Amino acid sequence: MSTVIQLTPCVDWFYLEWSEHNSEWTVIPVAAWGLTSEGESLGMLPVSGTRNSGRPGYPHLVPAPAVGGKFVHLSKLSDKQLTTAKARPY
Repeated sequence: MSTVIQLTPCVDWFYLEWSEHNSEWTVIPVAAWGLTSEGESLGMLPVSGTRNSGRPGYPHLVPAPAVGGKFVHLSKLSDKQLTTAKARPY
Protein backbone atom coordinates (compact mmCIF):
# COMPACT_ATOMS: atom_id res chain seq x y z
CA MET A 1 0.00 0.00 0.00
CA SER A 2 1.34 3.39 -0.94
CA THR A 3 1.52 6.29 1.47
CA VAL A 4 0.87 9.94 0.65
CA ILE A 5 4.14 11.72 1.37
CA GLN A 6 3.39 15.19 0.04
CA LEU A 7 0.33 17.41 -0.47
CA THR A 8 0.12 20.47 -2.69
CA PRO A 9 -3.03 22.62 -2.38
CA CYS A 10 -4.91 23.29 -5.59
CA VAL A 11 -7.75 25.49 -6.76
CA ASP A 12 -10.14 25.37 -9.71
CA TRP A 13 -9.98 21.58 -10.17
CA PHE A 14 -12.88 19.20 -9.72
CA TYR A 15 -13.45 15.46 -9.69
CA LEU A 16 -16.51 14.43 -11.70
CA GLU A 17 -18.13 11.06 -11.10
CA TRP A 18 -21.14 9.75 -13.02
CA SER A 19 -24.14 9.01 -10.80
CA GLU A 20 -26.42 6.24 -12.08
CA HIS A 21 -28.88 7.23 -9.35
CA ASN A 22 -29.77 10.62 -10.84
CA SER A 23 -28.11 10.30 -14.29
CA GLU A 24 -25.80 13.27 -13.92
CA TRP A 25 -22.26 14.10 -12.88
CA THR A 26 -21.42 14.54 -9.21
CA VAL A 27 -19.00 17.47 -8.87
CA ILE A 28 -16.46 17.39 -6.02
CA PRO A 29 -13.70 19.99 -5.55
CA VAL A 30 -10.13 18.70 -5.49
CA ALA A 31 -8.52 20.13 -2.34
CA ALA A 32 -4.95 19.04 -3.07
CA TRP A 33 -2.72 16.95 -5.27
CA GLY A 34 -1.00 14.16 -3.39
CA LEU A 35 2.26 12.40 -4.15
CA THR A 36 2.66 8.80 -3.00
CA SER A 37 5.81 7.02 -1.90
CA GLU A 38 5.73 5.22 -5.29
CA GLY A 39 5.69 8.52 -7.22
CA GLU A 40 2.01 8.38 -8.17
CA SER A 41 -0.07 11.58 -8.26
CA LEU A 42 -3.49 11.57 -6.63
CA GLY A 43 -6.35 14.03 -6.47
CA MET A 44 -7.30 14.46 -2.81
CA LEU A 45 -10.98 15.07 -2.06
CA PRO A 46 -12.46 16.64 1.07
CA VAL A 47 -14.69 14.53 3.30
CA SER A 48 -16.71 16.22 6.02
CA GLY A 49 -16.52 13.20 8.29
CA THR A 50 -20.25 12.59 8.18
CA ARG A 51 -20.50 10.80 4.80
CA ASN A 52 -19.87 7.06 5.08
CA SER A 53 -16.67 7.69 6.95
CA GLY A 54 -14.83 5.56 9.46
CA ARG A 55 -13.90 8.80 11.20
CA PRO A 56 -17.22 10.58 11.84
CA GLY A 57 -16.95 14.20 12.83
CA TYR A 58 -13.39 14.67 11.58
CA PRO A 59 -12.95 16.41 8.23
CA HIS A 60 -10.13 14.90 6.21
CA LEU A 61 -8.89 14.22 2.68
CA VAL A 62 -9.22 10.97 0.77
CA PRO A 63 -7.79 9.97 -2.62
CA ALA A 64 -10.21 10.15 -5.53
CA PRO A 65 -11.36 6.71 -6.71
CA ALA A 66 -8.95 5.17 -9.21
CA VAL A 67 -11.74 4.44 -11.72
CA GLY A 68 -15.14 5.84 -12.60
CA GLY A 69 -14.43 9.55 -12.64
CA LYS A 70 -12.34 12.29 -14.20
CA PHE A 71 -10.50 15.46 -13.20
CA VAL A 72 -11.76 18.63 -14.84
CA HIS A 73 -10.52 22.22 -14.63
CA LEU A 74 -13.04 24.94 -13.73
CA SER A 75 -12.79 26.36 -17.25
CA LYS A 76 -14.05 23.05 -18.72
CA LEU A 77 -17.14 22.60 -16.50
CA SER A 78 -20.54 22.90 -18.14
CA ASP A 79 -22.93 25.56 -16.84
CA LYS A 80 -24.89 22.92 -14.92
CA GLN A 81 -21.71 21.43 -13.40
CA LEU A 82 -20.52 24.91 -12.41
CA THR A 83 -23.82 25.63 -10.67
CA THR A 84 -23.54 22.30 -8.83
CA ALA A 85 -19.94 23.04 -7.83
CA LYS A 86 -20.89 26.44 -6.37
CA ALA A 87 -23.78 24.92 -4.39
CA ARG A 88 -21.65 22.34 -2.52
CA PRO A 89 -21.00 23.19 1.14
CA TYR A 90 -17.18 23.01 1.22
